Amino acid sequence: MHIQLKANGFQQHAALFEKTVCGRIPAVFGKDGMQVEFAVEQTIGAAESYCITRSNLGWRITGADELGLYFGIGKFLHTAVWKNGGFSPNPPAGVITPACSFRAMYFPCHHYQWYHMAPIEELEDYVEDMLLWGYNAIIGLLPGINVESFQEAAYQEGVEKLRSLVRATKKLGMSAGIICCVNQGIKSAPHELDNIPGSNLMLRGNSGRNICPNKPGAMEYLKYCWKEGIFEPLADWGLDYVITWPYDEGGCGCEKCDPWGARGYLDTCKAFREEALKYFPNMKFIISTWAFDDPEDEGEFAGLYRRLEEDMDWADYLMVD
Repeated sequence: MHIQLKANGFQQHAALFEKTVCGRIPAVFGKDGMQVEFAVEQTIGAAESYCITRSNLGWRITGADELGLYFGIGKFLHTAVWKNGGFSPNPPAGVITPACSFRAMYFPCHHYQWYHMAPIEELEDYVEDMLLWGYNAIIGLLPGINVESFQEAAYQEGVEKLRSLVRATKKLGMSAGIICCVNQGIKSAPHELDNIPGSNLMLRGNSGRNICPNKPGAMEYLKYCWKEGIFEPLADWGLDYVITWPYDEGGCGCEKCDPWGARGYLDTCKAFREEALKYFPNMKFIISTWAFDDPEDEGEFAGLYRRLEEDMDWADYLMVD
């Protein structure tokens, strides 16, 4: 199949288009064949919108911005009929606008699963694939659950992988974020700071070394973990989203923290946010409520909403289970 691609200056988009097409068929890009033209026009619609139109010479993919152009390219390729070494475009009509502004894929880079062990080149290819499917953010995680020290090789390898992932994400114009278990320590954490499991905590998961933030010296230890293990390694690349996580790992069932989601967790989240803002002043702060009030109503959602009624300035989003 021969394709005449008019990138109009959008060379990074053109490179991804060619890479994706040539990954499926033996296409030849040159001065003849089906014409595909790229454009960006803010007037077509809201942010990240796109439209695909047909002309006498071929096809025109127009984005309201550069992300919208990527999404239009993805729709153009995903809706095509591929056969006999070529493809026939069959795109939707009209302007397509995303239904929500935050469309993230989570890359859980721990527990020695594929995301953890795959070469960064494979992860970068996957980021490009997610972009063409319409995702605009990639969320990562650092593998702190299995390490004794932030300086050990396994952790530093995880840091470098996440840094590369953030770099690849931002190069494409996507947003990058991280999920953090706010009271998680590493394996060498002093045992006098250990959390109290509580009656229902084990049902939600109690992996790793979780710290009770109300014990003497615990908050200082957690701030050390946040700084050395998360913030400083990523400070130069920046994060657009920081997401807190309440359980698995996480949680404490002592009398000062329980119910965790309504008390200890929120206190720790606020302290975590204050520290994170020193490194990522433009971030959006997301509070996850994973496994809240499970297996029975313990007042976690009610306590969270009471807190937000008093002060909503410190939470940009809730990730509601």
